Amino acid sequence: MDANPEFLIFTTPAAKTPEIMDQFKGIDSDVTVLSVASGVSLGDIQTKFPENPSALVVPNTPVSVNHGTLGVAMGPHVTKSNNIESFLGLLGDVYTVPESEFNILGPLLVAVPPFLMFSCPLLAMLPSKMVCHVL
Repeated sequence: MDANPEFLIFTTPAAKTPEIMDQFKGIDSDVTVLSVASGVSLGDIQTKFPENPSALVVPNTPVSVNHGTLGVAMGPHVTKSNNIESFLGLLGDVYTVPESEFNILGPLLVAVPPFLMFSCPLLAMLPSKMVCHVL
C-alpha cells in the first residue's frame, strides 16, 4: 500500500468484507482499522490485522450532516493515542460499549429516533389524562 493512512475504514457488505480485507494485509501496524460492516466482529478484524488497533462502528443517518450518533466497540490494541473517538466525533456523538453490547446499538440508533418523531406528535394530540395512562 503506497499511502500511509491513519484509518482504514471498511463499509463493505459483511459477506465480502473478509475477502476485501485480504487486499490490505501487510498494512502498517499503526493504521487503525474500523469496520462499519454489520456482522463483522472484532475477532474477524484481528484475524486479518492481528497487530492493528481496531473498532466496530455503527452510525445513524444524521452523521451525513455531522450531527449523528455513533456506537463503537474498541478492539484490544486501541489506546487513546489512536484518536478513534475524536475522529468519529467529527460526525456526532460517540458512545463506546463492550463488543458484547454492540449488536443492540444498531436497532437503537436506527429505529428509536423515527419512532419518537412519529409517536410524540401523536401523543401530543391526545387528552392529557389519556397520555398519562399511555406513558
